[in-house]
Amino acid sequence: MIKKIKLFVASIVLLLSTGISLADELCSSLPALRTQINDKGDIICFSTKTIPVCLSPAIAIDSYSLSIDYHCLFKADHPLPDGHDWTDRVDLELSNKRVDYSDTVVAAMSCACPNN
Repeated sequence: MIKKIKLFVASIVLLLSTGISLADELCSSLPALRTQINDKGDIICFSTKTIPVCLSPAIAIDSYSLSIDYHCLFKADHPLPDGHDWTDRVDLELSNKRVDYSDTVVAAMSCACPNN
């Protein structure tokens, strides 16, 4: 058992000494598609289309403006149990939902990882 602990500690020290973090390893230069969620007090709004975004720690190096439609729900009509968020509660097939408002957002065209 002690031999396994020593091996584990040695592997952690080796990983930390390389200077590469797990976030750097997982960093992607490709944008990911995400539903945007806007909390507006008594209502919560979801983009009806996914928006290209850079996932942390990546940053956008090229972007463009995009007009996005939003579908909104009253929070009181859809209470959340403790420990849950809105993506767990709502049918995220939003492309066929009524449009409550539109807005212009910045979408990522390409991303860069800080240490690459």
